[in-house]
Amino acid sequence: MKLDQLTLDAMVCGTEQDPEAWKSLLIDPDREKKWHEAVVRREQLDRFCSFAANWPTLAKSYRQLKKTAKAALSPPRLSCVPDTSFQVGSPFAAVMSSASKKKDDDLLILSELPWGEQRIMAVTAPQSIAFKCDSDIDIYFEYSNGKGWISSKDTWSLEKAEGAVVLTFCHVSERLSDDRDTVIQQSESVATIVFLPG
Repeated sequence: MKLDQLTLDAMVCGTEQDPEAWKSLLIDPDREKKWHEAVVRREQLDRFCSFAANWPTLAKSYRQLKKTAKAALSPPRLSCVPDTSFQVGSPFAAVMSSASKKKDDDLLILSELPWGEQRIMAVTAPQSIAFKCDSDIDIYFEYSNGKGWISSKDTWSLEKAEGAVVLTFCHVSERLSDDRDTVIQQSESVATIVFLPG
């Protein structure tokens, strides 16, 4: 039996009744990879459904951006981490102080930006997100209260009341326009991340 995406999705959801599908998965030499990809794909579908139900205008914009994703051969590395520039004495400071004893990888919101892709991530809010990058990256933001540009030197404050934010990362030598589509066309690499406040 051929394991296509639809069959694997039904298996992940627990709705696949054919035992031959499970036998095929168990004997497949790439079973771990196929199962992992199916679980990730299902998580993204579930998150997109939640995103579209709550913020349909942003979801439409996100879907339109799908065709713009691209990656250069050597794009800069970029990760998203909790912003640790907090005020001493605040409740958040105490939490971050104990968290800073953990390994850096444990604190990452996104270990590496997947250039050329789109991703929807659930993030605990409120959360201030900082961007760690080798070079300056232009980031177009869209959320219920507005849209515009920030750079990877800035931070994003994810607030539950403000809802989801769509961040389009553009690796461009020099941004000469404020028009998102123009900048995307001029960019060597583009990726879109949605942060859903949880």
